[in-house]
Amino acid sequence: GEGVENLKSTVLRLSPGPSGDSTREEIEPSPSSLGLSPPWEEPPAGQVLPSTLVEQASEPPALVEEKPAQAVELDWSGLIKQMRLSGMTLQLANHCVLVAIEENRVVLALDPQAATFRRPQLEERLEKALQSLLKRPLKLVIHDEAPKQDTPAVQIQRHQAERQKAAEQEIEQDPIVLALKERFDARIVPGSIKPLD
Repeated sequence: GEGVENLKSTVLRLSPGPSGDSTREEIEPSPSSLGLSPPWEEPPAGQVLPSTLVEQASEPPALVEEKPAQAVELDWSGLIKQMRLSGMTLQLANHCVLVAIEENRVVLALDPQAATFRRPQLEERLEKALQSLLKRPLKLVIHDEAPKQDTPAVQIQRHQAERQKAAEQEIEQDPIVLALKERFDARIVPGSIKPLD
């Protein structure tokens, strides 16, 4: 409308020059001269500010979900496999149970019946293997006490006994073996049956 055109127009002012001629000077209209309030002043009630003058509310920063710290493996048999031990060092580890993994030390309980495996060089090798696996310096502490749970060595023995029994039962029930026993009075030599790996 006519008011909008007035906003866009430029005010001209004629003023005498040094020689007496009139010169034309362009004047940018101020908000107050056009009946508008400056942008830093609050508008009158009912007047809506242009969208460019409305400060956009900043969005709150997105919350970053913290990942839980990775839990330490507490399965001692699993840790032994990861360390890839061998020989007497493996035997020492297999006759221990895990008591605690702390910030600067690992505590084990050694089966008193396997005290012969407790040697300084073996403990040092096991300690270095634990440091390499857990990726931090720590001290290995071994207590001579009856474990409150089965050691890996006991678990291995039980598993081997179960496999041996299963292999013997399979042979005893084999039709060919039953026929030989019945026809030739054959018998199975004790200890000759071994489970397949």
